[in-house]
Amino acid sequence: LLTVKCFGYFEVLFRGEALRFKRSRSKELLAVLVDRKGAEMTAKQICAIMWPESDGDEKSMNYLHQLFYDLRNALEAVHAEEILQQNGYYYSLDKERIDCDYYSFLQTGKPEFRGEYMTQYSWAEETCALLWK
Repeated sequence: LLTVKCFGYFEVLFRGEALRFKRSRSKELLAVLVDRKGAEMTAKQICAIMWPESDGDEKSMNYLHQLFYDLRNALEAVHAEEILQQNGYYYSLDKERIDCDYYSFLQTGKPEFRGEYMTQYSWAEETCALLWK
């Protein structure tokens, strides 16, 4: 079981150790999937979040596929690749297979949130604002 920390700086831990990613963008891809709480997304939707200026062009799509490959490899290294789901052209995360502070907060409403959510990603500001409500 992976531990995912969303409050503050986004981090992924396996047995207390930070998971290593070949590229920082592979980690960000996982953050996008976590942020969307298991909802299915197309590659174009993911590109629109990670690179809003790209318009889902071929270069961005190719890079995204490389990031998925890298992410799968990082997860396979700790036998957690099953958290990534693909259904045709849709990608998602099996949120039941991770221990996540954000998901726990949404379920219990405990006061763990102190105003910081995935602080290294500007696209996460929208979710942070919603958590304040």
